[in-house]
Amino acid sequence: MKLFFPLLTLLILLSGCGGLMHQLGAPFYRPSRAQTVLSEIGARNADLNTYKGIGNVRLKVGEITQSARLAWMGLYPGHLRLELLGSGHPLAKLAYDGERLYLVSHADGRFYSRRGDDPDLAGFIPMDLPARDLIALLAARIPIPDFHFAELRQHKEGWALELKRWAKTKAILYLDSALNLQRLERYNVSEKLMYRAEVLGTRNVDGHEIYSALRLTGPDRIDQIEIDLDRYWANVPVSTEKFILKPAPETESDPAADR
Repeated sequence: MKLFFPLLTLLILLSGCGGLMHQLGAPFYRPSRAQTVLSEIGARNADLNTYKGIGNVRLKVGEITQSARLAWMGLYPGHLRLELLGSGHPLAKLAYDGERLYLVSHADGRFYSRRGDDPDLAGFIPMDLPARDLIALLAARIPIPDFHFAELRQHKEGWALELKRWAKTKAILYLDSALNLQRLERYNVSEKLMYRAEVLGTRNVDGHEIYSALRLTGPDRIDQIEIDLDRYWANVPVSTEKFILKPAPETESDPAADR
């Protein structure tokens, strides 16, 4: 039983190379420039800790495409709130407080909640996207999974940086010549692709280079989510209470989902 109301269904209702492996200790880099690259990209937006944004979201699953307004708020690295909007009013809210993932669906009047240190959003969107990855991407910070081995190689006019854990690929970062992220591919423990993230545009906001257009795709490239930014606020005050949702008076809690 899926715990979360799929986003597509909600929108429809409302619209009618291998290498040496370092066994233990610090990560192994090949060539050594890989460590320099990781340090440089990891420092970008390192001082961007909170944010708010609003824009458009377009979801495509198979032959069906739906669009809506989307507002978001984040506290890096482990707090997120999303609100799907219709005529300026919330249609659904999703929040993550670092311990629990919540969803209030005004479409079917239900409230869902589940525990998780870094839960994926697969029950809400059509791909295995960890919550903390999305929090990082919305801050234009590259999600870096735990790894033991990093290999840097040339790719077209830029670079490909592959991160491995116990000889298994965890992520591949495709960077341009200036080390800006072009595409990220994330893999699970079975080395199956979880999702791709493509940066389609950037914008400077208060000295921070923000992803103004972001495309997330599933393994088969059929399911897609595109987020286009309208407005963005960096390092704004946020209350941690906003990342905890409670059932609205008209909603019904699903006890099977609250675990």
